[in-house]
Amino acid sequence: MTVRNVLKDASKSIKDAAQSITLARRRLADNRVLLGKIAKALQPLDVCISTLYGMRVSATINDLDGFKDDRLIAILGRLIDLEPSKEASTDYPLTLNRDFVLTFPSVNNEPIVVCLYTYVRTDSPTCRKVLKSISTRVVEDKTFELVCD
Repeated sequence: MTVRNVLKDASKSIKDAAQSITLARRRLADNRVLLGKIAKALQPLDVCISTLYGMRVSATINDLDGFKDDRLIAILGRLIDLEPSKEASTDYPLTLNRDFVLTFPSVNNEPIVVCLYTYVRTDSPTCRKVLKSISTRVVEDKTFELVCD
């Protein structure tokens, strides 16, 4: 590879990065009003907005008494008032965690996904891990070695 090729590749990488930044700025600008409303609904939480793989807003709440905690209910209520097009949640019993995912339509037809990661205290009066079942699996592991003649 020649110096010219290296410089050409570096120049292309810089142009691609600049285009990605320009696109991210445009997405943020196009959706400024809705993103502002979402950020306000998530107050007082710290909010992270990412444009790497689409528009994604995320926030975390720790040390909840349960999933009916007033702080969580208030935040979810404010988000629902913004009329998401889709709502889902996933439980993670081992970590006493429930993720709420709300999808909002945006002005450029690229949805804005809001992820609210919620964690209940380990000594919660209303939530606990309960053993549901025990299963046994047999796993076959193959081991190889390199043999050369």
